[in-house]
Amino acid sequence: MVEVSKVKQCPECGSNNVRYEEKEDKLYCNDCGEIFAKLTPKQEEKLERVSDVI
Repeated sequence: MVEVSKVKQCPECGSNNVRYEEKEDKLYCNDCGEIFAKLTPKQEEKLERVSDVI
């Protein structure tokens, strides 16, 4: 399982311009505006492809 707090790229657009808000346990992309919280298995798979956390 990928921890959202360790993601370095947006799973939607691939941008490195992301921030993690610990209080909300959400990842925000400052470029495309996507907000990611608890991930579905499909989102986790997509995230693993664009992130170097695996």
